[in-house]
Amino acid sequence: MDVTRIVPEIELDIVYLAVSLLDMQNVQRIDFSGLDNVRLDIDEMEPTLVPSFLLSKQTVNCFMLAGTINQKEELSVIVYCDLAGNYIGKAALYHGDVAFEKKVGENTWQ
Repeated sequence: MDVTRIVPEIELDIVYLAVSLLDMQNVQRIDFSGLDNVRLDIDEMEPTLVPSFLLSKQTVNCFMLAGTINQKEELSVIVYCDLAGNYIGKAALYHGDVAFEKKVGENTWQ
């Protein structure tokens, strides 16, 4: 997975989802964190943080970027890959839960 292509893509996802959640007039500023790259064991995650497309997986690699909206609310987008580096899907976390997800082959956030 090409990290140089992922960061701008995730930033656009965060902007799109922030506007979807809060409406355009309520999004004044978004500050982005650095990109984290971690390996996750699915069975050790909180159930509210596991998107549906990961339920059959055991371990995944992920890239995560957080955006702080108006200096107070955090929205994170996580890109999940299998251990071979193949894209599985994305999830957006908001207030400690999966707010949106998009698995491989889907064009819109669910």
